[in-house]
Amino acid sequence: MSEVMSPPPLAFEAMERLYENLADALDRAGPDNETLFLTKLVLVMAHRAGTSLDMDEAIATALARLGEAAKPPYGLSSGGGPATASRPLNPMAST
Repeated sequence: MSEVMSPPPLAFEAMERLYENLADALDRAGPDNETLFLTKLVLVMAHRAGTSLDMDEAIATALARLGEAAKPPYGLSSGGGPATASRPLNPMAST
């Protein structure tokens, strides 16, 4: 049985630097490309993390921290499925 080792969490100073770099990157991407940029960033990070990262758990944690903003529209369940028809099928392939 193999155990997956988790890396230590980032220090507060590193989180502050990450926040500033992310804010700068979002400014550079522009409002029209924010969602695409963030999607590509997450996919790059997931690729680099490999199997050491539980993306389903990370998505659930991020949605839970959005609070009411992440609730599905009335009458829809939160069990998977695309939220909008305009979401690209492969965000890594589009520009």
